[in-house]
Amino acid sequence: MTEQFIIKSSLKDNYSIVPNNLINDEGIDADCLAVLLYLLSKPTNWMVKPSNIQNRFKYGKDKTYRVINKLIKRSYIKREEQREVGQYASFTYYVYDSPFPCLSETAEPDTANKDTTKNLKILSKESTNGEQPKTAPNDINEWQYYKNVLAGYTTYKDGEDIIGQLFVMARKAGYKVQEEKDRLVFNVLARGLQQAPKGNVRAYLFQIFNNITKENKVAAEVDPVRTKWEARAKTYNMGKGNWIFKANCPPPTDPEFKHHCPLKYLSLFGVN
Repeated sequence: MTEQFIIKSSLKDNYSIVPNNLINDEGIDADCLAVLLYLLSKPTNWMVKPSNIQNRFKYGKDKTYRVINKLIKRSYIKREEQREVGQYASFTYYVYDSPFPCLSETAEPDTANKDTTKNLKILSKESTNGEQPKTAPNDINEWQYYKNVLAGYTTYKDGEDIIGQLFVMARKAGYKVQEEKDRLVFNVLARGLQQAPKGNVRAYLFQIFNNITKENKVAAEVDPVRTKWEARAKTYNMGKGNWIFKANCPPPTDPEFKHHCPLKYLSLFGVN
């Protein structure tokens, strides 16, 4: 019988799953790895606060921010500034178990292969051997999943580059809030990879992006009032109850809110 040197428990609950690539990433030091594993052990709705890291690891304030900034540089953490009435209010941190795909703000999408879009074809069910459509499972990081799927049609590095370019396109299309950009890019990848694209996957996904943004624009024109309240509801939820529209409307927790928000949109805020 082979002697075992790594002993693992058979856990059924209260455990975390993280990619081995994260644990073996030589680009992060021991402090960064410890903090990252600590953060990834938390529930998905757990708000990241530097003070929690300070208290858990007994770090000073300077060291805490030094570790956070290293993880931001390695794209494991994204820091988004929250503003109220045009002024800084707070930071929101988003933690990922694999480097978050990104490009510089000046990066431009590859337009060299735009003409190949018309030549793209989707494989039929028969040509994919009856495989089920590729949709992201719930138990792994979605970005990692889509990067892995894209690597099947191009290189892993090119797949990350494609996702990064989609984010740049989202910003230029007017999607300013990070969560909105995330949702848009997820929708593009989910729709584009439902069945295996044949041809230039970059051009194909860019075309899917154009289709979805046009659909969103048409929907906004059809019911601009609903679009406004949906946007407010999303911001309210993503801010975990932080209402930034106080100048024009009381928060959903205020009884007066019903006099500002149309009756048919109250359910967006969980108000009866």
